[in-house]
Amino acid sequence: MRQFPLVALFLVGCLDTALPPATVGSIQGTLFAAVPGTPTPVEVSGTVTLIESGLAIESSADGRFEVTPVPRAEGTLVFSANGLRKVATLQSLGAGPGRLTALGAVVLGANASIQGQVLLSDSADAAGTMVFVEGELAVGFSNASGQFVVRELPAGPASVAFVRSGYAPHVQQVELRSGERMVLDQVTLTPMTTGAMTSASGLARLADQDDASGITVTVDGAPSVTSAASGAYTFTGLPVGAHTFVFTRAGYRTVVLQNRLVGTRPVTLPTVTLVSGLSSVRPTQWNPTYDAGVMDAGVMDAGVMDAGVMDAG
Repeated sequence: MRQFPLVALFLVGCLDTALPPATVGSIQGTLFAAVPGTPTPVEVSGTVTLIESGLAIESSADGRFEVTPVPRAEGTLVFSANGLRKVATLQSLGAGPGRLTALGAVVLGANASIQGQVLLSDSADAAGTMVFVEGELAVGFSNASGQFVVRELPAGPASVAFVRSGYAPHVQQVELRSGERMVLDQVTLTPMTTGAMTSASGLARLADQDDASGITVTVDGAPSVTSAASGAYTFTGLPVGAHTFVFTRAGYRTVVLQNRLVGTRPVTLPTVTLVSGLSSVRPTQWNPTYDAGVMDAGVMDAGVMDAGVMDAG
């Protein structure tokens, strides 16, 4: 197994090279995993996923990968191997159509976690507020004093959402670093009208043609809708909370926007671009209850142990 000297923790030797306009976008690199106790990461086989296009590329045994086509200059890449994960935006990489983006070594270190306190403006008992990162399955619940912890999160940009039945949700943007336990600023939720509804809209496009009509978009809690020729779609009457949006059309890969917060105001979802091929992405079942119930220490809830319990460190 070849080894690569550790120069930086992420995207070592990033190089963007312009290609002729007729070529499709491409992102290349090699996955490495940091080894605890040693300064030298090793090549590792893993997966690189372009979320907004449904592409999930398996790297070779020595970690090499190529993501293509890259139909837009906006989107999210997720690198994963051996349970280690990182997130990067296409904007930060300078990737997009007509460009070869050579990342060099992408080194995966320890996953991140968050902790903090979420209070209620009208109650001293703060147990049961759900905290999660949009797009992720990991979830935590606050204890009676509002303390929470969420583990096994990818390094990179993250939207942390706070959701509780009967209260206006809250979201804050953070940048997580490998192996870090980030302490968030205190959050206070305020009551809202029970049963509040809102809307979600966006654009769903096709990578190989301008007419984007006929893309089916589904979400829990509402009838499915179909995109217009422009790619526009809208859901109305969505309950406030976390929702997963699925985009399908025959002959194209399925795109899943998993666990997106729909708040009290209309939300605009990221633009998705379906590429031709067989579907390779499916939504993962995720049905935690955010009903303001009290979470006991050590109880398994929504697949996460130690709901709301702060651990050492």
